[in-house]
Amino acid sequence: MMKQSSRMTLGCAALAAVLGSCPAPAAADPVTYTFDELALNTAVTNQYYGVTFSAQVQSCGGSPFLYMRIKNPTGGTASGTRCLMIDQGCPDFSSDWLRMVFDLAQTDVKFYVGDFAGVYQIRAYSSTSGSSGLLSTQNITLDGTGYVGVHRLVSVHDAAGTIRRVEVQMPIGLFESIDDLTFDPDPTPPEAAITSPTEWQCVCGTFTVTGTAYDPDGPFLNRRLEYSANPGGPWTLISSSGTEVASGILGSWNTTALTEGTYYLQLTSTNATEAKTSTIMPCWVSRTFDTVNFSLPAIVSQNAVPDGTVFDSWCGVSSYLVETKPLMGMVWTTVHTGTAERINQNLASWNTNTFADGRYLMRVTGTNPCGQSTSQSVEVIVDNTPPVAEITTPLSCSNASGTSITVRGTATDANMGEWSLWYIGGLVTHWQLINSGNTPVVSGELGTWNIAGTARCAYALRLVVNDAAVRNNNAAIHNSNEYVVGVDLGCAADFNRDGLESVSDIFDFLNDWFAGCP
Repeated sequence: MMKQSSRMTLGCAALAAVLGSCPAPAAADPVTYTFDELALNTAVTNQYYGVTFSAQVQSCGGSPFLYMRIKNPTGGTASGTRCLMIDQGCPDFSSDWLRMVFDLAQTDVKFYVGDFAGVYQIRAYSSTSGSSGLLSTQNITLDGTGYVGVHRLVSVHDAAGTIRRVEVQMPIGLFESIDDLTFDPDPTPPEAAITSPTEWQCVCGTFTVTGTAYDPDGPFLNRRLEYSANPGGPWTLISSSGTEVASGILGSWNTTALTEGTYYLQLTSTNATEAKTSTIMPCWVSRTFDTVNFSLPAIVSQNAVPDGTVFDSWCGVSSYLVETKPLMGMVWTTVHTGTAERINQNLASWNTNTFADGRYLMRVTGTNPCGQSTSQSVEVIVDNTPPVAEITTPLSCSNASGTSITVRGTATDANMGEWSLWYIGGLVTHWQLINSGNTPVVSGELGTWNIAGTARCAYALRLVVNDAAVRNNNAAIHNSNEYVVGVDLGCAADFNRDGLESVSDIFDFLNDWFAGCP
């Protein structure tokens, strides 16, 4: 059995957002081999990663060949029931001893020794064979008599970290045994990194997850790719494999059955020492497009500009489409296409001059890179026709007198705004309002012009009619039309305009008559 070490990584910003902090990854831990998982009498050489076991010097002359074997010692073990013991079968009191050769140089090696009472010599070397490179020698005494089991802890240390071989020898050669061997067979944990998706990336459909899962300096055991809606699990398996991936595809994640929201991908790499490295990558599974919202004036003329927002918070906007069609029509006409999000901005400019007056639908559709779309439609009236403005009474260039004049005519439009009736002339130098309204008048009375006390002179009447259509998206500008007539006020017989009808008017008329024109 091996003790397991692990580390967890997550992009610092994402980890801090989820867990509130960004701790450093943990380093790999040493492993402990307890020798309890193999069957009794199994000959052991290199079944345990990072170390090779042998019996030395095999004084039996090669028959039988000596091995280290899994045994149940008479006096028990430090843990479990089994230990690693030099092969029995050679005569007792031989010069054979136990040797461990490590694949990598070690700083600390620990194990329990036994199992017969006596003195055990522990030798550490920087070399893998021979007598050179001796680092240390220590004698360990097991008190008692007979078989006392494998219970005495031995610690071998070299500050320079150069231990490559450790030998255990009891001079009388009574089958040296060890248990719970602890060392560092692989000083670095395996690599685990997810490169796609990136932190908080939008994913959808069947998404190919890429990254790294391998051990750069030792055998690789397996990799697991999982997902969860919670950074602490429970986790659902996406894929697993014993094949390393230095940089490439880790698995295909089918998100089609998931609800929209935040999910976490976890990649775990395990090496032969069962050291594990896990990394978590947060992402967003998309099911909808967030926001399409726009507005237009209810009645438009000339250029109409829809204002609004096309926005998807996680996935972004791959495109948006502005279209229009007659209210009862079937075919949409493209007004504009865009490729970026818009927030409280103009979405398009619709030139309505090429469209017949009438009722239309305008539709805006936003689409994200996952293909999710949202649309909004707004009904709008196109009115590019100016209103009707006409004064029928009084007639232009006519003469009027009295105290008031009834002005008649037409002020109308399919989408009526307002109309106003004005006059100017004589001593009046600025347009003066006579009457106004916001309902259509067709061949009817527009107002009564009070002319009592008005100086006898030439005047103009003006009828101004505006409709409700907003021109060029400016709410202050509408389609407009006006009509102007000229009127002479005063008694026609008062030729000299002194306010009296007298013989003088006749003579003044004759003088002007004989003067001729021009």
